[in-house]
Amino acid sequence: MADFSHLVIGAGVVGLSVAARLARGRGAVLLVDRHSAIGTETSSRNSEVIHAGLYYPPDSLKTKLCIKGKKMLYKACEEVGIPYRNCGMSYAGAFVDLCLRGAGKWIVAQTEAEQEYLESMQEKACQLEVRMPMERQYATSSLMPMIDPD
Repeated sequence: MADFSHLVIGAGVVGLSVAARLARGRGAVLLVDRHSAIGTETSSRNSEVIHAGLYYPPDSLKTKLCIKGKKMLYKACEEVGIPYRNCGMSYAGAFVDLCLRGAGKWIVAQTEAEQEYLESMQEKACQLEVRMPMERQYATSSLMPMIDPD
């Protein structure tokens, strides 16, 4: 019979992270999951976006943790050779911070009020050092042909 010092139940992103951290220390780790493949429940249904903290008050704990977590994740990816693509956040239009599949996020203003909101988001993005370029209609048409400028 095998001897384990740690048992981790669940092979989602959190369980895998905990097991990996424990495996760096002394002792043996047993990772168990009810499924035959890892990351098949909640972890497989996330948006695959690293949030930049734009939607929270600038001095809130959520914003601070988003920024800190984003930096930690980029660093960890680089340290272990996990490829990623920082897509930024564009708007017409607007795109948020990391997209592993490379699609980015576009936010399209359809009214003057929405345009003003996006401009305030861009100011906040600058304060938080998040890349968020604004595309005008002529650029948006070629970048996102399914968007009707009218």
